[in-house]
Amino acid sequence: MTLPRPDLDNRTFAQLVSESVGQINRLAASWTDYNASDPGITLIELVAWLSEQNLYRANRITPEMSRAFLRLVGVFQHPAGIAQTVILLRDAAAAPIALPERTQVSDPLGAVIFETRDPVTVSPAVLVQVLSGAVALQD
Repeated sequence: MTLPRPDLDNRTFAQLVSESVGQINRLAASWTDYNASDPGITLIELVAWLSEQNLYRANRITPEMSRAFLRLVGVFQHPAGIAQTVILLRDAAAAPIALPERTQVSDPLGAVIFETRDPVTVSPAVLVQVLSGAVALQD
């Protein structure tokens, strides 16, 4: 059994019209006729109806259709891969520490756990200076 797809936007025609009419006073203060006979209200209702139809269609797009649309514009799904990152390990020891392969390291909350693929040596070296650009060496 699959999980139900959530609606992207579940606003109704009445809500769309109400939101639009609510903006009239702010955008066009001289517009005072909000009756259905007003051509502006008729246009608002037309756009709300078209919007509701588009929202309905957007809510019915399946994952297969999404992948097909993305392929049409050149976006392809990559296969699952291994997560990789650079981890900063700090230790107050004066000597290097050797970590064997498959050592597990996690974030402070323990939510993400990484495992070393190869043996790693943690060096006590400290970065002192970074030089950038052309540097003239002096004797």
